[in-house]
Amino acid sequence: MVPGMEDSPRQIIGVVADVRDAKLDLEPTMYVPVAQVPDGLNARNNRLQPITWVVRTAGALPLVTAAIQQELHRVSTGLPVERVRTMHEVVAASSARTEFYMMLLIVFAGIALLLAAVGLYGLMAYSVRQRTREIGIRMALGASPDDVRSMVVWQGMRLALLGILIGIPTALALSRVTVSVIFGIKTWDPEVLAIVALLLGGVALVAAYVPSLRATRVKPADALRW
Repeated sequence: MVPGMEDSPRQIIGVVADVRDAKLDLEPTMYVPVAQVPDGLNARNNRLQPITWVVRTAGALPLVTAAIQQELHRVSTGLPVERVRTMHEVVAASSARTEFYMMLLIVFAGIALLLAAVGLYGLMAYSVRQRTREIGIRMALGASPDDVRSMVVWQGMRLALLGILIGIPTALALSRVTVSVIFGIKTWDPEVLAIVALLLGGVALVAAYVPSLRATRVKPADALRW
C-alpha cells in the first residue's frame, strides 16, 4: 500500500435521496466527507478532478465572466481556468440526451397517433361501404339518421376503447424501461394516462364520426338496388 493512500473500513450511517450535483443521470454513489479521506487520496483526486466554483451574480455575463476568470487565475497562482458557464448551460448540457430522447418519443407518438386515426378512418369508411345494403334496409324499416350515425360511431369507439384497455397495461409495463433512460419520468402517472386516453378517444371519435355522416346519406332505394 502506498503511504498516505490507506483507507480504513467505513460504516454506512444513512441513505438520502439522489443529489445530482454534476449531471442528471449519475448512478447512486457513496458520499465520504473530505476530512475522512486520506491525504494521498485527496491529493490524487485534486489532480484528476477539477474544482467547480458556483458564483451568484446579477451583473452582465461578459463582464462577470472576465472578472471571475481574472480572480480565479490570481488566487490559484496561475492554474488554468476552464470556460465560465451559466447554470442554464450546465443543465442544458446535462439534459441534452434526455431532451433528444423526449423529442424522439414525441415524434414517434405523433406518427403513431396519425396512423391510428388514418387506420380507424379507413376501416370505418370501408365498413360503411360494405354495409351499405344493411344500412339501407335499416333506414327503410324506420331507422333514423341519428340511429345509423350512432351505430357507426359506436362500432369505431369499441375498437378505440379496446385499444386503450390493452395500451394502458402495456404502457405501465414499458414505463420501467423509459424510467431508466429518461430522467424525471414516473412509473405511475394517472394524469398522463387519463390525458392520453382522452386524446386517443377524441381522435377515434372524429375518425369514426366522419364515415358515419356518409352512412346517413345512404338512400334506401339505391342501397337495395346495389
